[in-house]
Amino acid sequence: MGWLWDDSLDRPGPEQADTERVADQLSAFRDALYGRPARRPETPLVATWRHLVQRLAARTSPTWQARHAAHWEECYAGFQQEARNNRAGRIPTLEEYLPLRRGASGMDICLDWEEAAGRYELPLNIHASKDLLALRQDCVDVVGMTNDLFSARREWADGNTDNIVHVLSAHNDCPWDEAVRGAENIINAMVERHIETEQRLLASDLYQSLSTAEQADVRRFTDAMKSWMRGSYDWHLTCPRYR
Repeated sequence: MGWLWDDSLDRPGPEQADTERVADQLSAFRDALYGRPARRPETPLVATWRHLVQRLAARTSPTWQARHAAHWEECYAGFQQEARNNRAGRIPTLEEYLPLRRGASGMDICLDWEEAAGRYELPLNIHASKDLLALRQDCVDVVGMTNDLFSARREWADGNTDNIVHVLSAHNDCPWDEAVRGAENIINAMVERHIETEQRLLASDLYQSLSTAEQADVRRFTDAMKSWMRGSYDWHLTCPRYR
């Protein structure tokens, strides 16, 4: 569903991106997210999304739902900024790219769904902890940049400018192969930092103060982040979309 939704917003193509049309399309998804009545007949994709949101709401707390909605708002903002950049042929700086890609990738949403699918929610003090927030951010960045590495040439040909390879090549004034190596180095450093941060979290007083069941949920969540990073890489290696 995510790929269908992403690709639907790129029509008729990134270079011809109509920012008003993108905003209008996103409003239908936003209405479904907040349970508002449809303003027009819904497409099958929007109707499916509305049904999914209802199912998620039935198994999650209001706090989870608020966090989930905030991550969708970051995603919507990312898509609108991507449309503006693509239409203008503008490559963002690294400082602009990072929050943009984090939002548009939708990975924080996928991590929310880990809790919903598993029918558990981490304690609020864990969600707010510096280490868990750092783990989430590194996971989101690794998955997003991995996708960028595999899709860089295709996206450039299509007029999509929001890619780590494009960003490094343009702003470091270097050839693509050097930009690719630079992106790989960034990803490797993030993975190493992720491992260290996870070890620090699991050794912390905060983690030790949790119940046995809560500790198990934290480990489920950290394992899910590692699965996403490794699974994303493996999937890109075999997916026909990136061959």
